[in-house]
Amino acid sequence: MVSSIIIWPLLVSVAYARMEPMPLYNRQLIQRGRGALEARGDIKGSASAVWNHNVEMLTDIQIANKTFKVVLDTGSADMWLFCTDGADHMEHGREAYNPSTGKKMKADGKDAAFNIKYGKGYAKGHVYTDKVTLAGMTVDQAIGCATSVSKEDVDDREMDGIIGIGFNSGSKTLVDGLAQYPSATKSAMNSITSKGGGFLGLFKTDQPNAQKTFTENAFPQMKEGLFTADIKKNENSNYNFGYVDQDRFSTPLTYMPVRSWNQWIVEISGYTIGAGNSNDGTKKALIDTGTTNIMMPQDMAKKYFSAVPKSKTTDSKNWLVPCNASDAALPDLTITFSPPAPDKDAAIMLPAGKGGVKQEKYNAVVPGSLLIGNLSGKNDGMCQAGITGSDKSNGWDLILGDVFMMSQLIVFDIGDANGSRNKNFPERGQVGFAPKPK
Repeated sequence: MVSSIIIWPLLVSVAYARMEPMPLYNRQLIQRGRGALEARGDIKGSASAVWNHNVEMLTDIQIANKTFKVVLDTGSADMWLFCTDGADHMEHGREAYNPSTGKKMKADGKDAAFNIKYGKGYAKGHVYTDKVTLAGMTVDQAIGCATSVSKEDVDDREMDGIIGIGFNSGSKTLVDGLAQYPSATKSAMNSITSKGGGFLGLFKTDQPNAQKTFTENAFPQMKEGLFTADIKKNENSNYNFGYVDQDRFSTPLTYMPVRSWNQWIVEISGYTIGAGNSNDGTKKALIDTGTTNIMMPQDMAKKYFSAVPKSKTTDSKNWLVPCNASDAALPDLTITFSPPAPDKDAAIMLPAGKGGVKQEKYNAVVPGSLLIGNLSGKNDGMCQAGITGSDKSNGWDLILGDVFMMSQLIVFDIGDANGSRNKNFPERGQVGFAPKPK
């Protein structure tokens, strides 16, 4: 899951009509009828995220009067914490979850278990329910009490666990022809098939019945059914739940519909390296707070670094660049989003800040200076690059991780209608992008 430069996506999860910018306070909630989302609550909560060694951000949650530091991860659906029932070396130096405060879950009369395997690393143990508080919202949450965890995560003493807030459209379950939203995300703690289920993991038997993510459980409490990410380089970052900060979102938002039933995946229509020509073509991108870098197909990564004469490859997927920005001379990377026009009869919801909404082609520019990562460790003036080559996997071509989000304000809209009438994709769920204000 975590390497020196990457927090691998935890297996997860990641908008339209031409319309004039619409301030939030002018919007009207749509009557959704049967199968609709539950009525909104009144909570507008906020949570800070602190960088840990520049590879992950940690956010505080509370359980039984204890505070745990967890990765808030849009690239996964499960919550797990290091468990006091695990080996002593796992618990040492961190806050571990004591399952005596919760209730053990059962599956077919047996103690419910989970076993998640990530792109790098794993966690396994038993499943409990307990009250979890984040950003002023308290829910009854399924928690994996991890008694066995990969060495990479055991050695990360600052991290107490992960809380997955991956997207879920619901399943394709219909009631009177209408999809039910939200409903339990397909995760490691679900018994989807006889072989297990989930986004990216390989799961064993004895999983409990389908469990909801934290954001699904908290949905009825939120003023608006969304959360936002404001990630900053070398500074504390911020997540807001239930509202769009009107002052911070002072630039126009562009929404893209979610193109996955179980992940925060959207489509990009092209990319540009520096002042070069646009490379057009539709690709699917996972928007993932649990991954540090931008991960892209190897040919795309090689094309980028071919424009960086002083870059060095350490293997087929990772590069080093000069730590000095002037020496590195990294070109900007531009990701293009082209919002599709919705069905003319579709009802859509586009939450906005003061900058309103702009449903036109949007070029999200990642300055080259943001693509210089941590020191190589060789005292050679080289740093790890913020772009990593990868093989296509799990329904996406790219992962737009924290490095990308340092240049953008992001809205993860869980339940609002996105205008889609394509039965291959959910009708609700969208991701909004806006440039950081100057």
